[in-house]
This record gives sequence, structure tokens and C-alpha cells, in this order.
Amino acid sequence: STWGNIPRTPPQAMHPRVQHRDQKQHKVLEEQWTSKDESICSMNAFELRTLLAERKLCAVDVAKAFCKRSKLVGLRKLNCVTEEFYDEAVEKARELDQLPDSTWQDIDKYPLLGIPMSIKDQLFQKGAVASCGMRVFCSEESTTDGILVEMLRDAGAIPFVRSNVPQCLMLPESMNNIWGTSSNPWNLARTVGGSSGGEGGLIASFCSPLGIGTDIGGSIRIPANFCGITGFKPSPSRITMHGMAIPRLNARNGQLVIPPAAGPLARSADDCALLMSAVLRKKMFDEDPYLTPLTFDMQLYRKGLGRPLRIGYFTTDNWFQPCETAVRAVHEAVELFKKQGHEVVEFQLAPDMDGWAACAAYFGILAAEGNMHGFIQGLQGEPLHPYYRKLKAIADIPNFLRPLIRVILSTTGERRKAALFKNTRNGGLSTREFWEHCADLAVLKDRWQAKFREEKLDALVMPATALPALPHGGSVDLSLSMSYTFLFNLLQWPAGVLPVTVVQPAEARYPENAQLPENQRDEFAQKARESMVGAQGLPVGVQIACLPNHDELCLHVMKVLEKGVCWQTKPDIV
Repeated sequence: STWGNIPRTPPQAMHPRVQHRDQKQHKVLEEQWTSKDESICSMNAFELRTLLAERKLCAVDVAKAFCKRSKLVGLRKLNCVTEEFYDEAVEKARELDQLPDSTWQDIDKYPLLGIPMSIKDQLFQKGAVASCGMRVFCSEESTTDGILVEMLRDAGAIPFVRSNVPQCLMLPESMNNIWGTSSNPWNLARTVGGSSGGEGGLIASFCSPLGIGTDIGGSIRIPANFCGITGFKPSPSRITMHGMAIPRLNARNGQLVIPPAAGPLARSADDCALLMSAVLRKKMFDEDPYLTPLTFDMQLYRKGLGRPLRIGYFTTDNWFQPCETAVRAVHEAVELFKKQGHEVVEFQLAPDMDGWAACAAYFGILAAEGNMHGFIQGLQGEPLHPYYRKLKAIADIPNFLRPLIRVILSTTGERRKAALFKNTRNGGLSTREFWEHCADLAVLKDRWQAKFREEKLDALVMPATALPALPHGGSVDLSLSMSYTFLFNLLQWPAGVLPVTVVQPAEARYPENAQLPENQRDEFAQKARESMVGAQGLPVGVQIACLPNHDELCLHVMKVLEKGVCWQTKPDIV
């Protein structure tokens, strides 16, 4: 593959923080791995919580099992771990085991009691750094928990490990100059995705039953799809982004048009619902008055709307044709919904609401400052990771050359590249140009909700990403294939991903140019073909989305599909 020449950061002690992690002693790791540990780690968070409530499991045994597996597989085989709190977790579990049975049985008050949790290396946690994959953030440990970690602890969760991310949190891979590169448990030559990629790898390899990540372009849903797990991006109005690091100088971020959202990565919709019920509480609304103060409606999640659902589907956003498996996954989902008595209709995307319109708005707004200015400033002298260099070189092309380059790209069939050039500028956009993008986004949001309501839909199902897990370095050229996740950050709708199938040997390919729309016959398509070589066996899911604040319904629809899929496939590493 052409990506073989891109330098990967080796997972070795290059930074004092890595040495600090690797020299730390953990008493629990002196114990042998047992068949009981194996059995515990195979369960999802909801199953564990149920058995803990019935006192058929004790919290200490659960904590020990995940701590051992996290070290053996999560760190040593996959390099998904940044910091470890194993003995602290076992100690906390021992304390929780002393609680009366009545406390253990109160799942409404303590939905996560005794559940070990992995935490993305962005959220503030006492005694840990929130590095965001940047050296400058590695010098200071947090003295307190951020609000989300605090609330997870209030709900009984036990944070025991922290997970890897890409430098600056803005690529669908997880690699940086501190902790190194994380690998996918389904295929070590592939990425876990990003930016919550360490979470994806840990949960898929049964090293953690439940994690929390953040998502501004698919950073929860891309790892979920690449790793064959469940990931949910809530409506940004429902969950706080307080209590976490911002990968910018002095934590100053002026990009407020496309808001990020924190959310769960797990192995079932039930697990995601547990986490949502744990944090959507008065304490969070008091901390962040800009949120919509809606607690999680567990009844709506469990029961749905009390009638058959009406679900729309589409198989392409017209910007990046999905691989065969991604299209098949949507069709299989459609059939599974129908089999359970729900109505499914095709959802037609007009040109002013498809992937071309979405990507113009997404890249126009996120790259508006020009030259990757915020990243460079935030890194405070640390070099950009090699995976960003191509982006930086494009960002730095002088403006007087851009019209000519656009003409050349358009006439040579590179229309997607030409579109990206049209929406970015060296030195940043003018206020007028930026406001035009914001106006385009307002139109996009109006078009989507109008069409959704016109069709009288409850939810949508579509591809999660155009391609399965990319080879390491694949994001240098193929970040655009994540357009299906970008869309719901732009729209601010809740959206989740769950696994449906795996790439069959005959599907380990990407359509030839003759099978693609004319405006997609370009270098990106060729890179997609290279990416699909050897992709057999990789997991492929679908994405479910609903209107803003209908998070419980979105998770309910995911649960309905999950019941039909009965996903049992595990990566070989397990």
C-alpha cells in the first residue's frame, strides 16, 4: 500500500509521561489471568450491572479482570492505553463491595455501580493528564475530576484506564508523538479510528466494558464502526462539554458553529442508555445552564413510541460512494426493521442537502481560520504529526494560485479536490465568506428537518462511513470518506453506530471508475481501492439518526436493530 512509507510513531518510551506509566507498579497485575476473568470480560456493561445488582458478581473481581486484560491486550498488543489506574480501581471496587444490597439494587440512582470505565484522554480526571495527544498538555496532572467524570463516579462507575487519541483530536486515526499509534483488534495493520479511537480498540477487544468519548465529526461513531462496537453521539444540547481539555492555546476555541458532543462507546445500546441516564441529571444542568435540562427518559428508550416506526434510508450521500459491504449493511438493516413490523421508505437526497453541500459547509467552517492556525498555535512548538503534513501543505498554497489549481483539478476529473480548494483559503476566510458558509449551514439544517418531517419519519438509517477501518495512515487521503458522520455534527442531530456485518472476501474491493458517478472518478476513489485490499473480515455497521433532542428514540431504534442483528462476531485477538 502507498501508506506503508508514512512514518508511524512507535509505541515506546519517548516521553517522560510514557516512562511514568510504564514504571508504575500495579499489585493486581501480579495475579494470573483466569477463566473467570475471561467470562467477566466477555460481558457488556448492562449484563455486568445486572449481575452486580443480584450480587452474583463482586466489584473487585470485575475490576481485576478488566485491569489485567487492559494491560495484556489493550496496551501491549494494541497500544490503546495512555494512563493506568488499576490498583486504585481495585481499591474503589473493594470499598463498593461493602455497600448494602439495597444500594446495589438501586439501578436508577446508581446505573453504573461497580462498572469499570475507560476515559478518553481529553476529559479531566484527578491524577491524570488530559493530553489531547499534545506534549504541551503532558506536564500537569488534573487536581480534580471534570464534571462528566465526577458524574460517572457519582453513578458508581470506576474509571480505571485512559485511552489514546490523535494529536489535536482532528483525524480519524489515533496517533501522536507521545503515546504512539493505536492498532485495530480486528487487524493490527488497520487503525482504530479517531479521535476516540483508543476507546474503540479497548471496548472491541473486551479490555473495557464502557467508555466515554467526544465527537465533532464522527469521533465516537468512526471508531465504533471501525472496531465493530456501538457508539452514540448525543444532541450537543443534551450533554456538557465542560470539564475537558480544549486542544488550543489557553483553551481558547472560537469555532462555535459546529459543536462537539460527549457520549458513550460500548457493546450495546443498553450500555449507552446506562451512561446517558447517569449524566443527564440535575447536577450537570446546574453546572452548564446552556444545556436543555432534559433528564434521560428510560421509558421512551425501552418502549419506543408505542406504534410501528417509520424509518427512512439511503445508501449514498452522492459525495463518497460506500463500499459494497456498507451498502449491503444498510439493506440488511432495512430488512431487519421490516421483519420486526416497522415501515421503511427510501429517503432521496436533493443536491442542496447531499454530501457535497455538507462537506462544503463542514470544511469551510472548520478550516475558516486558515493554515491550521489553531492547531499550530496550540502545539506551542511541537511538530505537527506526519499525518497532518499533507493537509498543512494544501492549507499553505498561496491564494493567487488557487483559482488556477481549481480549474486544473476540475478539468482533470478531480472535482472533489476542486470543491475543497473552493471552500478554504490561505490566511483564512473573510468574515463575509465565513458568514456565507454559516448561511449555507442554516439552509442545510432547514432542508434536512423539512424533508424528514415531510416524509413523516421517526429515524434514518444510512452507512456509518464509506469504508471500513483504514490502513494506518489512510486518513491522510481518505478523511473525506467520513462524510456520513460529519453530516450529523452539522445538523446537531443525535446519531449512533452499531455493527451489522463483516466484509466478505469477494467484497474486499472498491468500485472501478465505470461504476462510480463521474464526479467521483478521482484519486480519492483510487485510494479507496487500495484501502479495500485485505479488508475482508473487518466489521461494518450502519448509522441511525433522529431529530435534535430525540436521543432516547435514536437509542431505541438502535436497540431494535441490534435485536435483529444479534451481533456475536469477535476479533481474532479475543
